[in-house]
Amino acid sequence: MKTLIHIGYQKTGTTWLQKNFFPFINNICYLGKESELLKTILKPNIFDFHTDKIKSEFSKKYNKQLIISNEDLLGIINYSWHNGIIAKEIAQRLQLVFPKANIVIFIRNQFDFVASAYYEYIKSGGNYSFTRFFNELKSENYYGKIQLSSIDYLRYSDLIEFYIKLFGKDHVHVFLYEDLKKNNRVFLEQFSNKFDLKVDFDKIDYSSKNSRLRKNLVNLLKTANYFSKGNTSFKKNILNIPLIFPLINRNTEKLNYFKFFGKPRNNIDIIGFKNYNLIKKYYSESNQRLLKMGYESIKKYNYPL
Repeated sequence: MKTLIHIGYQKTGTTWLQKNFFPFINNICYLGKESELLKTILKPNIFDFHTDKIKSEFSKKYNKQLIISNEDLLGIINYSWHNGIIAKEIAQRLQLVFPKANIVIFIRNQFDFVASAYYEYIKSGGNYSFTRFFNELKSENYYGKIQLSSIDYLRYSDLIEFYIKLFGKDHVHVFLYEDLKKNNRVFLEQFSNKFDLKVDFDKIDYSSKNSRLRKNLVNLLKTANYFSKGNTSFKKNILNIPLIFPLINRNTEKLNYFKFFGKPRNNIDIIGFKNYNLIKKYYSESNQRLLKMGYESIKKYNYPL
């Protein structure tokens, strides 16, 4: 049984692929986040994990190629990276159950990733500055506060090297989110050819719903978030007016179309020069290792080096 396992980093198009691509592949069985059988692999109690039993259950139920896609395969529990311990354990479980699987990992420029995560934090009800947000990621007490795990989570080379060790380099395939975003139809056609996937491309919705927020809309959201609880406790809150957050949150994408909110901010504007240089310094060594592994295309998209 051939298996393709998509390890879903946050903010690399994972949800879009799960909704708009994987369900339209005709010659595979797609197992997503709701799969009960997949949960037998993700089950956290290591003493309840029995390889032969799980392999038997998969073989009985599926007799053709599988595509598995689930962000939980990265081992993040309640937005906590847990120093990669769970990610390593899940990788080992996947190798035991699917020893010949092809592993698919999407990565994204860390500057863009962290800036996007900060805006997601604002949309979830936060109002702290980027510097405070970023400092929280660097601390040891961030667990569950904000919707990003840890700055170590974005050291892609650590995870990629471990999967290569388990499955072999020929079975680990790294793709850039930037290539997917640039022309998603062309990307998906090339991806499908690589893995012999039969897809009805005309049924796919290629539109993208997410766009970077305009400057003054961000300021509006941050101000409004002083008067609502939102979905995060990591914030300043003056009082809670129940209707404010759902009203603005529901209409954020619509408001973002209006040009009077200003232009979308670039990474430097969001992050600031000091934090930009800190991020560059932190991820440079890991990304240099990616270059040595042959992933030269990260240069094209200005990954921290």
